[in-house]
Amino acid sequence: MKALIDRAVVQGLLLPRTHAELYENLRHFYIYADEKGVGGCCALRVDNQDLAEVWALVVREDLRGNLVGAALLEACVADARERGVRRVYALSRTPAFFLRHSFQEIDRYELPQKVARDCIQCHLFLHCESVAIIRDLTSAGDTPA
Repeated sequence: MKALIDRAVVQGLLLPRTHAELYENLRHFYIYADEKGVGGCCALRVDNQDLAEVWALVVREDLRGNLVGAALLEACVADARERGVRRVYALSRTPAFFLRHSFQEIDRYELPQKVARDCIQCHLFLHCESVAIIRDLTSAGDTPA
């Protein structure tokens, strides 16, 4: 999983994740694996009852475009629904993927707990290329698949 994330970092798709961060969130990860090993992963990090983050979503290069990412994302959304979370968000360098899955772009400062917890410490904070996106799970148009 770490190697997959590290490759995505080199490609400019994801911010670096330390071993400590991954171990801390390991129980919250969804993993796709095949005969080649880990093909994709992401985690749901719950901020509070109202809000959770889809975190570290990455898919191996040979599987991109094959619905692996969509399945991982929807696993996180289903988990959030089961927990009663009303909104899920992500900060992403590939917002088009999320926009295709009922997310909407917002200003990252609408996520003050994320900014305070992670963004302020990031070396790219003043020059952030990530886009904040959010999905309201309580809206009439957002029903389980």
